[in-house]
Amino acid sequence: MTLLYWQWSMVGLLAGTLIMPAIKRYAIHHGLHDKPGQRRLHQHPIPRGGGASIVLVMLAGFIVTQPASINTVLWLSAFAVCALTGWLDDHRPMSPLMKFILLSIAAVVTIISLGPERLGDMIVPSQLSVLLHSQLAWLLTGWAITALLALLLLWLMNLFNFMDGSHGLTSSHALLVCFALILFADPIPGLNNLSWLLAGALLAFLPWNFPRPVIFLGDVGSLSLGLLSGWLLLSYVKAGALHPVQALLVPGIFLVDASATLLLRMLQGEAWYQPHTRHAYQCLIQHGWSHTRVCLSYIACQLLLVYPALWLSEQWPAQTVLIVLSCFVLLTLLWAMVQLSTSGVRRPADA
Repeated sequence: MTLLYWQWSMVGLLAGTLIMPAIKRYAIHHGLHDKPGQRRLHQHPIPRGGGASIVLVMLAGFIVTQPASINTVLWLSAFAVCALTGWLDDHRPMSPLMKFILLSIAAVVTIISLGPERLGDMIVPSQLSVLLHSQLAWLLTGWAITALLALLLLWLMNLFNFMDGSHGLTSSHALLVCFALILFADPIPGLNNLSWLLAGALLAFLPWNFPRPVIFLGDVGSLSLGLLSGWLLLSYVKAGALHPVQALLVPGIFLVDASATLLLRMLQGEAWYQPHTRHAYQCLIQHGWSHTRVCLSYIACQLLLVYPALWLSEQWPAQTVLIVLSCFVLLTLLWAMVQLSTSGVRRPADA
């Protein structure tokens, strides 16, 4: 645990606070509103695109703090492509294929900027590496690791986007991801300042989005937070400051809700690629829970299940995989309980 570079949170908080009013005025002036509909859980038009404030703060932070190198340029380009894709989609929805292509480019370039070979060395256990070298050596090549990790990043971007449907849910989860890295990863000065900076920018945005939203993150915010979270997690893993399975657990609540819901819809023969309201948080709101109660419940799960599991894995590093898997099982059971208890209920609420 370390509080190294906590001052950067004040920078993010101040910058985000100054930017947010201008972002809201821009959204209203250009008619960027999420209107109520069958797949939305609010009852009144609300401006979107507030996540642009977080993007601007982090872009400035990267330019100021990161060393001038080709990898930094690649990462900034990937982040800009992701943010611009979301920003354009907030203005006028683009085709799913074009959106997929642009986000895939951002994911691939991000992995290239991190160095897939180094990531592969940190992610693949030495015993498995020996086996793969003799049997499936192609899985350890740079292009294979780049493709696999890019798919993971692409999924992370999309699941943050999928889960951004309840007041404060995605922004509070991203904030807890930052604090998890600060508290449970080994201190890395070049990363800790960015984790604190992102936490400050999120704290500046949250009052605009929770408990009574006056503006939503929009795709520019949710997609960018997914990529930012993935970049930070992989950067800590690459530096040896975080075990790979711990990195998976940090956003574990979102991973379970989005992934298990997708699998359930596929097994039930639904058109899984179409928008829906089957995530656990959506089921709870349709069951009569308020947005505030849902958000606080997800925060409680992170603090009472994920954080203790991360702490235990630090105390008993030899049992890290078992501890993390046990936590994922508990999260999946909670998801299943929500699905069963709300089955057949479709009652929208906006409280």
